[in-house]
Amino acid sequence: MMNKCVALACLVAAFAAVVVVVVADDPAIGILTCQVQYGEALIGASDDPALQCDAYDQLARCLAQVANMTEQQQASSQAYLDAAQLTVNCTEDVSPTFDPPSITTSDHYLTIQVDKERDVKFFRKRSDETTSIWTLADEVERLSAGVATTDCMQVSTLEDAEASVLATFESKITEAEAEAAAQLSTIAASLHMLATTLSTAAEMRHSELMDTITSTQSTVESTMEAATASQMTRFDTTSTSVDSAIETGTARIDEATDDLSTGIANAYSAMDAAEESVFTRMSAVASTIGARATAIENEYSAAANTINGLLNAELAKAQGEVYTHWGQSVCPSGHTKLYQGIMYASHYTHHGAAGQICMPESPNNGATTGTSSLDLLYPCSIDHNHGTPLTSQRTIVCARCVAPSTSCMVYPGVTGCPSGYNMAYRGYMFGAHYGHSGPSGRVCINENLDTSIGNSDNYVYTTRIQSATTNIPSGNSVRCVQCCKN
Repeated sequence: MMNKCVALACLVAAFAAVVVVVVADDPAIGILTCQVQYGEALIGASDDPALQCDAYDQLARCLAQVANMTEQQQASSQAYLDAAQLTVNCTEDVSPTFDPPSITTSDHYLTIQVDKERDVKFFRKRSDETTSIWTLADEVERLSAGVATTDCMQVSTLEDAEASVLATFESKITEAEAEAAAQLSTIAASLHMLATTLSTAAEMRHSELMDTITSTQSTVESTMEAATASQMTRFDTTSTSVDSAIETGTARIDEATDDLSTGIANAYSAMDAAEESVFTRMSAVASTIGARATAIENEYSAAANTINGLLNAELAKAQGEVYTHWGQSVCPSGHTKLYQGIMYASHYTHHGAAGQICMPESPNNGATTGTSSLDLLYPCSIDHNHGTPLTSQRTIVCARCVAPSTSCMVYPGVTGCPSGYNMAYRGYMFGAHYGHSGPSGRVCINENLDTSIGNSDNYVYTTRIQSATTNIPSGNSVRCVQCCKN
């Protein structure tokens, strides 16, 4: 079988040499000759990677030497080289270089260079980046790592980035599938062309042999007609020899024809095996790309979930309800203290603005003023504590607190919060004396009053229900609770 393959390879090489001599100036024939020689080398290389690489190197150099190729022929030759490269295991790129078109942006910061049927290369002013379908997985991993270390990314930015990456990834997969289909089509066309060339060579050789046989038979018949009657005996002997020679020659021709047919069949088998190998490898590559794409998508989803969780946590921290804790300079557990201070309000003998404020300790106030035509504030104390356990004649401290809640409220007349609310503190309602001129609102002061600061000259008094209604008795001080929604 090996001798027959060698014989067939020699026949193909001889035919290719004749074609090169006759039509060397035709680039189309030159390209075909290179492809035929490559097919011959692959048959001889069998499964030897080194010989396959040598065959690919010879193909590249042969195509590079074909002159006067059109742009279409250059693109076709490049596609054939790309398809051939997928079938061999070579690390060095020996492909001839065809100048690709380039596109330059108006700001001269980005140049996009596209090589026909090849990878896409990006050249930026700061760096040189190459994007390929075969390295897309590494690029997406770099993107995922970058996204994972980004702090306080906005949700809308994440969604835009996710959509952009997915769109780019789907575009790259589509381009890879189209490129693989084109390469398979090119390989099939090349194999078909090689088979056609071998079949044509066999038919030409068979025709030459038949012409030789016909010529020999004509010569023998002429010799027999010219012989004299006296030489019939010798002619009979000669005729017998000639018949034997013809039979022998015919037998050899038949044997040569059988060998040629066997060689062609082996060539077809080798081409089928090569085609099956190409499809198998392409299927394996497609499976690998699909698996990697799924892994990248899972990793990206995990990174997106992590970032969303961090963003939600930060948003939760940013939300909250601010309230005033009267009677204490600290905030309940789990609540954030903005500042601590002293209760201030209008003097009980004055007219003017109503309501109490929690004035911060060591405030950053404006310049010194006079005392007329102003809104005057004074620190507050509890003057009389009727009906409560709170200490009187002590200045009321306060704190501004942020609860991890969407709403907080003072719930008067009770000692506990309704369902769905948590209690910040419990106390008693206090307000301005009914007979005083100074306006003042009512506040809920913690029953555990901080008495660390002495008396002041402005006062609040226990709130008392003076007149009863249905289910609300009179004569009692009013309890209260500061409640915040869960």
